[in-house]
Amino acid sequence: MKIEIKNTLAREKWLLAVLIAGVFLILPVVVLAQNGCALDSDGDGVVDCEDACPNQSGPPSNNGCPLPICGNGIPEAGEQCDNGGANGSCPATCSNSCTINNCQPPQACGNGVVQAGEVQAGEQCDNGGANGSCPATCSNSCTINNCQPPPPPVPHGCDAQGLWPIVPQNCPEYGWPQLVLLGQRLINFMIALAIPLSAVAFAWAGFIYITAAGSEEKIKRAHSIFWKVAIGFLLVLGAWLIVFTITQFLAPGFSILQGN
Repeated sequence: MKIEIKNTLAREKWLLAVLIAGVFLILPVVVLAQNGCALDSDGDGVVDCEDACPNQSGPPSNNGCPLPICGNGIPEAGEQCDNGGANGSCPATCSNSCTINNCQPPQACGNGVVQAGEVQAGEQCDNGGANGSCPATCSNSCTINNCQPPPPPVPHGCDAQGLWPIVPQNCPEYGWPQLVLLGQRLINFMIALAIPLSAVAFAWAGFIYITAAGSEEKIKRAHSIFWKVAIGFLLVLGAWLIVFTITQFLAPGFSILQGN
């Protein structure tokens, strides 16, 4: 009977020892697991948060584990990335909040792409293949072209052509101004032709007069040429003045010389 009691006490002591040992072995594991910790990993024989919370170097939290620090160069819990001093905005791959940057490729003038609805710094516009000189609104350097509107077309029948062209103003397509325009062009042509012919005729009359050597016939001939040329030139000039006066009175929108 005494032997059985001793055996029972021995078994109870053994079971109690096993239970106590189990509590001391299992309880730290459960507590550390709740804190995000694991078993001893650094080989110091102590199960602590230095083993259980790898890559966390911040101050301890309420559960005893250090909080993660963004910017220490160590990717920690809750961080997508951590490049330390290389963190920042694009083109850095990791932001200052330790999240991955979604960097778009850099824009180039002429690709016609505007990132995130905003024009790239340094560009005023970008229409891709439509960039160019006026009338394109955007230049090849992605700046806005300052295109002036094209001049209005010259009305049909009022284009300035011929010798000493007439410049019409407010010229209708048909009617009286076209008749005045034709008369002015004819007079302009006669003036332009009379000037060189008069110069040649005066020179010829002068040559005859100089070489007359006292010959009355040659002198009379030279005088005749001179007066005929002078009278003809004066007639043409007078006709030009008459047409000019009539034009200014009846059609003041016209002028004789370009730019007047």
